[in-house]
Amino acid sequence: MRNINQLHLNDAKSQFDNYIKSRTPVVFKGLFAESFLEQLTDFNTALDRWFNVQLSVCNEHFYDVRRYEDACTQVYQTVCLGEFFQKIREKSFNPRLLSSARVAPKDIVADLNMEHMAFLVDDVAEIRPYFFAGAKDNFAHLHYDGDYKHVLHYQICGRKTFVLIDPTQARKLLPSRNWSCVSLENFTPSDLHSFLDMVDGWKITLEPGDTIYMPPAFWHYVAYEEDSLSIAFRYGRSKLAGILSTKFHEDVALQRLVYELGGPADTHSEILRHLKDLIEIYNRQYQDFLHKFHSIEAKYREIRAYFDIDINSGYFFAPDVIAENTNLRMLRSGHYYSDFDKRNVIDVLSIPMLDNR
Repeated sequence: MRNINQLHLNDAKSQFDNYIKSRTPVVFKGLFAESFLEQLTDFNTALDRWFNVQLSVCNEHFYDVRRYEDACTQVYQTVCLGEFFQKIREKSFNPRLLSSARVAPKDIVADLNMEHMAFLVDDVAEIRPYFFAGAKDNFAHLHYDGDYKHVLHYQICGRKTFVLIDPTQARKLLPSRNWSCVSLENFTPSDLHSFLDMVDGWKITLEPGDTIYMPPAFWHYVAYEEDSLSIAFRYGRSKLAGILSTKFHEDVALQRLVYELGGPADTHSEILRHLKDLIEIYNRQYQDFLHKFHSIEAKYREIRAYFDIDINSGYFFAPDVIAENTNLRMLRSGHYYSDFDKRNVIDVLSIPMLDNR
């Protein structure tokens, strides 16, 4: 298990680029030390400030993935932030409910000053703040984010433990789409320590006022040690990563390609070949979206073989689970490919990295 370095603000300004280039997590201390957010590190103070802020809440996402009939739909409800925590404490709300990865409400955005991150980000206007609220003992199941953006996750109040694992370890995580079938939430502390030794992962508990940098495409698991409020500032991705995110269904093949593009340039030639193949397959004409899905899946299998990632093996993958996983992937793919008749074509020449005219 690897420790995550912690930098104070002055060191962060001079060293952050090194962490981006090496695709290494890091924690900043005092990033918002002179902002209004610093006044909200006490949970009750923050709750008083934002008590009536309207949130969209749902079950923690993997809660529904476990129940096949609900795996492709998320049911959201709207509730005031203060009422949300009251109902959880009264046990009239499912404790697995949380506000997760939703754009921060305007009343909360009004209290942010993203200029505090100007030295970390080329253009603060491209930052998108996402608000998280969850009760003690909740968690975010091990997954990676399919938008392939950089993340600065600021812990407003309460404490949360982050586990981070880089994409090269995917074959050990029993991946299904962008989820892992390894339930870290059920591990004992000693089991988790041994597991993180095996996957060479990172682990840290964020205190109020801490900000963790998470590189694009990283696996992460989050445990709510206390009632917690936090904001994830998402920003920055190449045009190519944006196309992979918005045009193709989630898969560890794409995750690994994005990760490798952030590495040394001398490794890119084979990666770019796979990417050109994917786009060529995407641009073909198909009878319907399922034919398109199966053609792209065939290329995914080739890419997974290249990286030695087998998603259909492991102690937890019985044949019926494999079949159900495939069905879910096909259903989900309709979101991406059902417009096949509109000839939605990706222009390779518009992507500098792939343009070799």
